Amino acid sequence: MQEHDLRAVAKTNAEYITPDALRKFLASKITKENFTVLEPAIGSGQLLFELKNKIAEIDGFDINQASIETAKTNFGNKLNAFNQDFITAELNKSYDYAIANYPFSLPPTKEQKEFIANDKFLKTFFAKQQDTNMLIEMEAVVKPEDINGKLDFMFILKSFQHAQEGLYFAFPGIGYRGQEEKFRKYLIQNKFIKEIGTLNNCKFDHTSISILFIHLTKTPNETTKSFTLDFKTNELIEGVATFENNAFDFPKKEIEKEHFDPVETERQVRKSIIDNLLKELDFSQKIYSLDPEIRKNLPSIEEFKQEIILKLEA
Repeated sequence: MQEHDLRAVAKTNAEYITPDALRKFLASKITKENFTVLEPAIGSGQLLFELKNKIAEIDGFDINQASIETAKTNFGNKLNAFNQDFITAELNKSYDYAIANYPFSLPPTKEQKEFIANDKFLKTFFAKQQDTNMLIEMEAVVKPEDINGKLDFMFILKSFQHAQEGLYFAFPGIGYRGQEEKFRKYLIQNKFIKEIGTLNNCKFDHTSISILFIHLTKTPNETTKSFTLDFKTNELIEGVATFENNAFDFPKKEIEKEHFDPVETERQVRKSIIDNLLKELDFSQKIYSLDPEIRKNLPSIEEFKQEIILKLEA
């Protein structure tokens, strides 16, 4: 399989090769065979390398022609390649999965603002009212100038709209930023979130950023699995998401509190006192036996021990 790494244009297109660890992690989440995929930012297709033999068909979008050509080489007839912007693309198909490591934190272009402002579903997330489900029914009024912020959650919403399940490597900010609160509420209230996690030490060549993993499904979930995974140590911490204040939350490693045992502490203190006293007496005995002047002017060590006992009993 070939990779097309757009390092030279990474600052404008935010495109990076998906590390092998993330590809294998993604593949472990899909057990289905012979499924269809919507990939809104396919690049050279590296995100799907581990799944190639299970995939029946891919509709892949990318604005970079060179990446598209590499993806065609990698997937052959399985790939329907579209050298165009996914956000402004007209879609009329359904898929088993939407899968993406989309370009992070891109601001919308003029064309994208126009498209979103006229899309019945997407524009509701920029409307001033609060209830997204109600807005979809009522037809929200949104102007292109109302479309602001970043496109991260637009990639997720638009692709998941056309798929039964969605699996995404996402920018961490969408889990807590104010701009995406309506997006999070929409997913939470409809129980679309099957699993969310924060992934650390992902081994990107060009950035050390931690990222989110989001697994969405049209089959409602009463509970959402939440996890934190470190690819460097393979440490996995699992829990259940609470979505407090409509934010995504992840389990953290508990700091073990030191147990204070007063009896054991006092036992150690007393032992230390006795050990130190025995060492001092042993040292004094050696000096006493070596120095005649000390033997002439001071009591013996045995007498000194009795003196200590009398002092303690006084």
